[in-house]
Amino acid sequence: MSDPHSRESLGASFRQSKRELLLMLGTWLVFALWITASGSLLAFRDPGENPATLFGMPSWVVYTVGLPWLIADVWIIFFALRLMKDTDLDAPSPDAHDA
Repeated sequence: MSDPHSRESLGASFRQSKRELLLMLGTWLVFALWITASGSLLAFRDPGENPATLFGMPSWVVYTVGLPWLIADVWIIFFALRLMKDTDLDAPSPDAHDA
Protein backbone atom coordinates (compact mmCIF):
# COMPACT_ATOMS: atom_id res chain seq x y z
CA MET A 1 0.00 0.00 0.00
CA SER A 2 1.29 3.50 -0.71
CA ASP A 3 2.38 5.78 2.08
CA PRO A 4 -0.29 8.46 2.85
CA HIS A 5 2.43 10.91 3.97
CA SER A 6 4.01 10.61 0.51
CA ARG A 7 0.68 11.45 -1.11
CA GLU A 8 0.32 14.52 1.12
CA SER A 9 3.75 15.82 0.15
CA LEU A 10 3.02 15.24 -3.53
CA GLY A 11 -0.29 17.06 -3.13
CA ALA A 12 1.51 20.06 -1.64
CA SER A 13 4.01 19.95 -4.49
CA PHE A 14 1.26 19.87 -7.11
CA ARG A 15 -0.58 22.75 -5.43
CA GLN A 16 2.62 24.81 -5.40
CA SER A 17 3.28 24.05 -9.07
CA LYS A 18 -0.32 24.98 -9.93
CA ARG A 19 0.09 28.34 -8.16
CA GLU A 20 3.32 28.95 -10.08
CA LEU A 21 1.63 27.99 -13.36
CA LEU A 22 -1.31 30.33 -12.78
CA LEU A 23 1.01 33.17 -11.80
CA MET A 24 3.10 32.74 -14.95
CA LEU A 25 0.03 32.44 -17.19
CA GLY A 26 -1.36 35.61 -15.62
CA THR A 27 1.97 37.35 -16.17
CA TRP A 28 2.00 36.21 -19.80
CA LEU A 29 -1.54 37.53 -20.27
CA VAL A 30 -0.65 40.93 -18.77
CA PHE A 31 2.35 41.33 -21.08
CA ALA A 32 0.41 40.08 -24.12
CA LEU A 33 -2.31 42.65 -23.47
CA TRP A 34 0.27 45.39 -22.88
CA ILE A 35 2.11 44.65 -26.12
CA THR A 36 -1.06 44.31 -28.18
CA ALA A 37 -2.77 47.41 -26.77
CA SER A 38 0.26 49.69 -26.78
CA GLY A 39 1.31 48.53 -30.23
CA SER A 40 -2.10 49.19 -31.70
CA LEU A 41 -2.42 52.58 -30.01
CA LEU A 42 1.11 53.90 -30.52
CA ALA A 43 2.25 52.39 -33.82
CA PHE A 44 -0.55 53.41 -36.15
CA ARG A 45 -0.37 57.17 -36.26
CA ASP A 46 -0.49 59.61 -39.15
CA PRO A 47 1.83 58.20 -41.84
CA GLY A 48 2.93 61.71 -42.82
CA GLU A 49 4.53 62.39 -39.45
CA ASN A 50 8.05 61.43 -38.53
CA PRO A 51 7.85 59.19 -35.48
CA ALA A 52 9.46 60.40 -32.28
CA THR A 53 12.61 58.48 -31.47
CA LEU A 54 13.99 57.18 -28.22
CA PHE A 55 17.41 55.47 -28.08
CA GLY A 56 17.54 55.72 -31.88
CA MET A 57 14.33 53.72 -32.35
CA PRO A 58 10.76 54.85 -32.82
CA SER A 59 9.38 55.50 -29.35
CA TRP A 60 6.45 53.16 -29.91
CA VAL A 61 8.92 50.28 -30.41
CA VAL A 62 10.65 51.11 -27.14
CA TYR A 63 7.36 51.25 -25.21
CA THR A 64 5.78 48.30 -26.99
CA VAL A 65 8.70 45.86 -27.23
CA GLY A 66 11.71 47.07 -25.27
CA LEU A 67 10.13 48.15 -22.00
CA PRO A 68 7.94 45.05 -21.53
CA TRP A 69 10.91 42.88 -22.44
CA LEU A 70 13.07 44.46 -19.74
CA ILE A 71 10.31 44.30 -17.14
CA ALA A 72 9.61 40.66 -18.02
CA ASP A 73 13.32 39.86 -17.59
CA VAL A 74 13.38 41.44 -14.13
CA TRP A 75 10.12 39.70 -13.21
CA ILE A 76 11.28 36.23 -14.28
CA ILE A 77 14.54 36.60 -12.36
CA PHE A 78 12.60 37.67 -9.24
CA PHE A 79 10.12 34.82 -9.74
CA ALA A 80 12.84 32.20 -10.19
CA LEU A 81 14.91 33.36 -7.22
CA ARG A 82 12.19 34.25 -4.71
CA LEU A 83 8.82 32.73 -5.58
CA MET A 84 9.59 29.34 -7.13
CA LYS A 85 9.93 26.58 -4.59
CA ASP A 86 11.78 23.33 -5.06
CA THR A 87 9.90 20.38 -3.60
CA ASP A 88 11.29 16.93 -2.96
CA LEU A 89 9.17 14.41 -4.82
CA ASP A 90 10.91 11.33 -3.45
CA ALA A 91 10.31 10.61 0.21
CA PRO A 92 13.46 9.17 1.78
CA SER A 93 13.03 5.46 2.40
CA PRO A 94 13.84 4.06 5.86
CA ASP A 95 16.30 1.60 4.26
CA ALA A 96 18.38 4.42 2.74
CA HIS A 97 20.29 4.93 6.00
CA ASP A 98 21.22 1.24 6.26
CA ALA A 99 23.09 1.15 2.95
